[in-house]
Amino acid sequence: MGSMLENFCPVNIYRPTFPEYLSESKKIALIKVYNDAITKDLDKFNHDLKQWYSLENVRIEDYYQLLEFYNQQKPFKDMTLKQGIDMNIQGCVLRTSKELYSGICDHSGDGGAANTKVSINITIFLIMCCLLSCLTVFANPIVETIFRLVMNGLVVTLIFYSRYQVPFTLFLLAIWVLVFWFYDYKFELNWDPWKKLTTESGQIRYITWTRGVLTVGTIIAIFAVDGIYFNRLHAKTFFNGYSSMDIGTGGFTYHAGVLMGLSRGHDTSLWLFLKRNSVLLALGIARFIATSWTDYNVPVEEYGIHWNFFISLAVSRALTEMCLKLPKIFSYCIPPIVIIAFESLVVKYDLATRIRQLPRTGMDNTSI
Repeated sequence: MGSMLENFCPVNIYRPTFPEYLSESKKIALIKVYNDAITKDLDKFNHDLKQWYSLENVRIEDYYQLLEFYNQQKPFKDMTLKQGIDMNIQGCVLRTSKELYSGICDHSGDGGAANTKVSINITIFLIMCCLLSCLTVFANPIVETIFRLVMNGLVVTLIFYSRYQVPFTLFLLAIWVLVFWFYDYKFELNWDPWKKLTTESGQIRYITWTRGVLTVGTIIAIFAVDGIYFNRLHAKTFFNGYSSMDIGTGGFTYHAGVLMGLSRGHDTSLWLFLKRNSVLLALGIARFIATSWTDYNVPVEEYGIHWNFFISLAVSRALTEMCLKLPKIFSYCIPPIVIIAFESLVVKYDLATRIRQLPRTGMDNTSI
């Protein structure tokens, strides 16, 4: 039964094979991953091999010995289902040592034109999907559901066939809009669903859809980014440009501000303020404790050592609530002032380079 799980994980340190389509440079990097994992604790590695492969005596010291053993013994054929599950849980490679993982990320590029094209395309079509999902065209709920599925399917199809080329994508989108408009003109449907989006309920419905899409996309990206199949064009950039996951982070911050703006004039007591932000703060602290306890590799270029996305979101919500207590005119003035001041400091004092070179020791520099 365990043989069914032999290739469940693309890269498993207890199975010395990986996808054939990988380039030679990636294969060489993965061999380094294997050697790094094997030599980290030789006794434990060989003990696990004996346990999962039901062997009495084995001694493996590097990748090539493991490959020779694997080709000769074919150990998966007699493995039980429990052994197969345990081996995949313990051996599946998500991240390796910090130095090696950082080297692989640096080799993949950071913030190039391709990252930007992908992120722009995804942003455009997520907006289109959410707008289409907010429309109410047909009275019958079943027909309405089918209509939304078809429309969103067309949008996803455009993404797939455009191959992330922005001009061609916009061209296909324009054709699709013209066809839809012609159908409306020809058959005189006599509906104007877009008006519903201008009401407060329509705005809230759109925000709900976009937050839902962001949440689902974020969950998928967080779980997928550590896998070998994940396209690095979508991964967060370290120093230059932006990518799809960067847009996701900005999207949550943006929607937090939008929702706080919609609550202007409602109850803003201290208790409600603490209640709104306590969950995010708890998640941020829990994530820091969990990553420290498990020695999980967290790139310091992202949020520093102690900081993380949940704490950033909690702080942004707190600052937004503080701004909402000010007169409306200040709400429009503060954002451009902050942006201009920040960019001016970055350019004048070359903060992008200086922050990158800071030592990650001591409480003053670890969370920058």
